[in-house]
Amino acid sequence: MADPYALNPRDIQDPPTTLRGKFRFLGPGMITSAAVVGSGELLTATALGAEVGFLLLWLVLVSTFIKVWVQIELGRWSISTGKVAVTGYNEVPPKIGKRGWMAWLVLLMFVQFLTSQAGVISASAFAFSALMPIGGDPFSFVSIGSWVAILVAIAIAIHLTNRYTVVERISTSLVVLVGVFAVVMVFAIQGTEFSWTAGDVMDGMRFQVAIGSFGVALSMFGLTGVGAGEITAYTYWCVEKGYAAWSGKNDGSEAWMKRARGWISVMKLDAWVAWFVYTISTAAFYILGAAVLHPQGIVPAMR
Repeated sequence: MADPYALNPRDIQDPPTTLRGKFRFLGPGMITSAAVVGSGELLTATALGAEVGFLLLWLVLVSTFIKVWVQIELGRWSISTGKVAVTGYNEVPPKIGKRGWMAWLVLLMFVQFLTSQAGVISASAFAFSALMPIGGDPFSFVSIGSWVAILVAIAIAIHLTNRYTVVERISTSLVVLVGVFAVVMVFAIQGTEFSWTAGDVMDGMRFQVAIGSFGVALSMFGLTGVGAGEITAYTYWCVEKGYAAWSGKNDGSEAWMKRARGWISVMKLDAWVAWFVYTISTAAFYILGAAVLHPQGIVPAMR
């Protein structure tokens, strides 16, 4: 079979030089944001805010900021080589069973990823069933099972299109919808008994950890922001978008280095825009938990 990621000289094109031009070529980061702004933020960030109040708001910024640098470095490597991350993992010595040792870790990561996605689909089916029950009882096997089937069918249909642009457009729309909703809700509660102040936010930026909250904080650090799965997938999105193809094969020439640096610059902007989006969304969920749930002593169970 032909390599779908083989670089074709006919795809080479010069990168944009202006900020406005660079924004026209963003996209992989929105797909990554769609993967990030999910159960990790909605459950973990909200639960942490509910448990300790505004005290650990700073952890949202630290958690997301640290990981984006790894994302950028893998994106840079992918553009420079034309390869995706899994290929690079397999090239890391020593070899175990003709595969790089990191490739075996990635296999375990994807097994965990598949099982967690089954949980995400089930949770989504519960939510849709509660809003639009099928057959009367929203928590019946028929209603929840039907919604699981519907969501799985939608996911399969998206995959069958085999088009990057479809994934990018859907992801961008969902990220904008969820992000705007979360931010609007943060400011909408200002007119209620759960209003928050600038002083509350400043208290949450003191880089302190409350006694007894270390476990939840560690969980939040691992689940919020880009994880190993999202970072690995980001290299695929960068290649699918065309950053590597537009740079061309590394022939060591000055022309290639100029193109590669230009497209890497676009990728960095893409990653930082995505970072801003999912950081704002995560912070919004945290504030909602701290402002609404914490005063009432309600802490969602993360299981």
